[in-house]
Amino acid sequence: GGTGTHLVRVMSPGMAAQEVWLDGSPVQAPPGTTTFTGPGACLIELLDTDGGWVLTVDGSVAESYNPELGPLESPAVAWWKFTLRGLGTHHVRVTGIGSEAQAVFLDGAPLDAPPGTMTFTGPGAALLELQQRENIWVLIINGKEVVHQQNPNSSPNDALHVWTFVSQATGVHEVKVSRIGELGQEIQIDGVGIPAPDGTTMFTGPGGALLQLAQGDDGAWNLLVDGVIAQVSDDASALASEAGWTFLAQATGCQHQMRVTNVGRQEQQVFLDGAFVEAPAGSTMFT
Repeated sequence: GGTGTHLVRVMSPGMAAQEVWLDGSPVQAPPGTTTFTGPGACLIELLDTDGGWVLTVDGSVAESYNPELGPLESPAVAWWKFTLRGLGTHHVRVTGIGSEAQAVFLDGAPLDAPPGTMTFTGPGAALLELQQRENIWVLIINGKEVVHQQNPNSSPNDALHVWTFVSQATGVHEVKVSRIGELGQEIQIDGVGIPAPDGTTMFTGPGGALLQLAQGDDGAWNLLVDGVIAQVSDDASALASEAGWTFLAQATGCQHQMRVTNVGRQEQQVFLDGAFVEAPAGSTMFT
């Protein structure tokens, strides 16, 4: 950490003809050498495993890089949205990711960290880590959950689908899904976000029930609970309970995100880049 992203390229590993390059510069070492000193005096080691050669950095396995995949996708602004059990939904925004000018914002507040820092402490002491996976930046939560970038241009007007179903073991439940099958898909069960990759159509529900999103012959989406079609909710208020927008402010030259819950109601709440905006109930204009 603290020295940014680096690239190691090896030809003929473990053989007399072995060649090693670090960030494009050849590393001078006797043939067959498998340990090297890297940036910031880190220990770089090549290991021959059953699955092939791997590279470790200070004992941690580094991600392999395939140049055939093309250049790493590093957008000017990268966004992630994730849910922590008992702590609600949170947002991470990163500008200049992987560069010296990188800046990280958690729920709209900047995180103070040296350039190139890729690990951060999140809400509830959760470990947040930025990683490259198949040439795309992803956010890793507590070393396990992989969160893919949320498309900031996703339309907040995409249909929100709502179903209710009854489980004999756990009672009545409600499932809400927006942007089904698309980038930025969001799933909630009884108001709690379900972390899942974009496009996921099968997941586990209350009491271990198998929930599946399936499109009928008429193009309409259905929710199947253990193979049985669930009832479409007629709670119209739920269909407009939350909205979000992403916009470019000329004054700052940056993209910003606005989210409103309980739109137009007494319980309305407004968040700008994750920060709560104080305003009387029902306000529709803000600075």
